[in-house]
Amino acid sequence: MQQPSPLFTPHYLSKHPSLWEGLGRLFASLCRLSLLLLLPLFAITFSACGPKSRRAEIEQRKEALKHKQDSTLAASQQELAWVDSALQMANARHEQLQQQLQSGSLSKAQLQQLGDEITRARLHRDSLQVRFEVLCGKIKYIHRKQEPQE
Repeated sequence: MQQPSPLFTPHYLSKHPSLWEGLGRLFASLCRLSLLLLLPLFAITFSACGPKSRRAEIEQRKEALKHKQDSTLAASQQELAWVDSALQMANARHEQLQQQLQSGSLSKAQLQQLGDEITRARLHRDSLQVRFEVLCGKIKYIHRKQEPQE
């Protein structure tokens, strides 16, 4: 047997070459054992990732996407109904405040207060209008995505 290099060998191994041989055999058997344990694991892993499972996974993801689109569509339509009714109420409130302003029988302090109320009502109405338009766009987008691909 060839003696190990003293630079890379601990001092107790250089004095006992039989210990060095034993460690070499132990290391070789551990490598064989790990190879025997890992080979079936790799075989199972790669056989499970075959074309059939990929197709099944693709189908599963398509169904999950369809379910998510359906649930998002239902939630968006419900929110759109709420925003639409709130927008109609905000429009009515803004029109009512505009008519009060045009009636003209108000003091300066009342005019200032009414002007502030009209501004707040217009901001609220515009905010609801933006939400309404965004939800309409979202629903249209989902409907377009749900159309069958040609």
